[in-house]
Amino acid sequence: MPLFTDEAGQRLEAASHALGERYAGDLVFIGGLAVAAHAAANTLTRAYALSAHDGDVMVSLAGFGDLRDDEELTLTRRSSKHEFSKDGLRFGVYVEHQHRLPVPAGNLLAAGTTAGPFPVAAPEHLLVLKCAVAVDRQGTRQGTKDRATSCVCCCARTLHTSAGSHRFSRRSTARSSTRLGILTSSGSRTETPTRPRR
Repeated sequence: MPLFTDEAGQRLEAASHALGERYAGDLVFIGGLAVAAHAAANTLTRAYALSAHDGDVMVSLAGFGDLRDDEELTLTRRSSKHEFSKDGLRFGVYVEHQHRLPVPAGNLLAAGTTAGPFPVAAPEHLLVLKCAVAVDRQGTRQGTKDRATSCVCCCARTLHTSAGSHRFSRRSTARSSTRLGILTSSGSRTETPTRPRR
């Protein structure tokens, strides 16, 4: 079942699938596209799968060497990532040991899973990432979407299962709890997804 019904979304899905196959084991998708993949894979959260227009990935150092040979990468120092375009689609590339994200690359890659047609970070890790960026972008339209995707991450998999809890360090858990408190106290109720009717 495709993640998106629109043409642009389907093109992004196909291109992401190709990237995942080419750099299997060295790359996982993070960000909104990964959240959408997790949401679409679960019947309870499928209705909350938000659209995505680009893709962000975390890549190992070895995988980055291969990617650099295959694509024309541009460094964006402000966000500590590289970018490239393929068939009119934009991809952001975070590199192992060269990024400032709150989850280490090794954890993202080791705990990555397959949701839909490509490899994605675990929902527990996506929640940490989305909470961090949502706090940074409070009061903006993108920040509102970040809060929504954070809620989807929570629904996709509980943080208190034995399968997921070991992926968090105590520090990451504490930081995420603080960020979630900020999100729930500052966001209005109308900005979070409503429960679907039975």
